[in-house]
Amino acid sequence: MRKIGWGVALLLFTLGMAGAARAKGLAKLKGQIIVSAEDLPVLDDEEKMVAELKRLHKTVIEKPKGGDTWSFTMMGFLDRKPGTSTLALLFYDTAGGKRTYVAGKDISCDPQGTILKANVEVTVDDGVKPGATLDLDLAKMVGDKAQSLAKAKVTFK
Repeated sequence: MRKIGWGVALLLFTLGMAGAARAKGLAKLKGQIIVSAEDLPVLDDEEKMVAELKRLHKTVIEKPKGGDTWSFTMMGFLDRKPGTSTLALLFYDTAGGKRTYVAGKDISCDPQGTILKANVEVTVDDGVKPGATLDLDLAKMVGDKAQSLAKAKVTFK
């Protein structure tokens, strides 16, 4: 796995600090990864933030014409605190009914955080192929086992 370099914008929150009234809005996204070619906003009003994230969420990410890199912003709403400072964004191909590992990116995080935002770039050299629909899994690695904290499905065109 390659580390995501200095080009990564990392934004971490802790829902526990938001208070019970605020947690209801973002709690709707628990266990999900929101993916967009645009930057994903952070808003004070969680209901507005959820609506905006759903509007911006894309299931298809396209490379720029003539480009060789898929760039996207992801915001993972972890189903529990990771308890570690590094998570893996794992890419799996599920074509043919079999889940096959394609690529992985290490992402630094707050061990006590439950929301993670990062800019991610992948290329064909990472194993991602144009037209592939992949499962994204934001996971805590324990030995050689991945403990999933959030998921999404994305097609790379």
